Amino acid sequence: MERIFTGIKGFDELIPSGIPKGSQILLAGEAGTGKTIFSCQFALNKAREGFKTYYLSVEESEKSIINNMKNFSWGKEFEMYVKDGKIIIERIIPLSIEDIQKRVLSAYDKYKFNFFILDTLTAAAMGWREIQDPPKLRRNIFLFLDILRQYEITSFLLSEIEEGSGRIFKYGFEGFIVDGVIVMRRIKIGGEVLGIISVLKIRGSQKSNDVFSYSITSSGIEILGATIEMK
Repeated sequence: MERIFTGIKGFDELIPSGIPKGSQILLAGEAGTGKTIFSCQFALNKAREGFKTYYLSVEESEKSIINNMKNFSWGKEFEMYVKDGKIIIERIIPLSIEDIQKRVLSAYDKYKFNFFILDTLTAAAMGWREIQDPPKLRRNIFLFLDILRQYEITSFLLSEIEEGSGRIFKYGFEGFIVDGVIVMRRIKIGGEVLGIISVLKIRGSQKSNDVFSYSITSSGIEILGATIEMK
């Protein structure tokens, strides 16, 4: 089985054998934890390897994402890959999961991309008709993810965690229908706010059970040392 590595400094050590190709990964975190930065770094690293990433945004335009990435040392390179078509950024205001599915499959026919990023699942679902029918919402998201698996498109679905909430999954079922869950959070140690990241699950691969600290520098996200051992 082909394995995917993110290329993000220190992160791939958390999943030593890599992410199985075609996996659907939930990247959950509070606002400001760096989910978009993580995703853009991943897309950039894959572009350097010659692969295409389709980035579907619900809230930010292509211009806004490019401008935000200019804060990093690789910002101009990121913009270059967008212009070259290795990173395709589009915006959507979906009324249902079917809107997302149609857009993604249409884009796949056009671009034949290798990776997909949805930023964010939480914002997208707010306007969906299925939101009033949780069983239907779960079924339709599962069917969409299953199509992505069949196409062997490895995906990152960004998801918001409510500030101060102990709940990682907004709807309760997300962790069951995806193949992997990565969580980014902030904690206070003394007077310092520390970013922490962990891999809660990854099907088909071994993973670290530790929680790691990370920093956001001019180079982007860098994973540091283990901080807490998860039981």
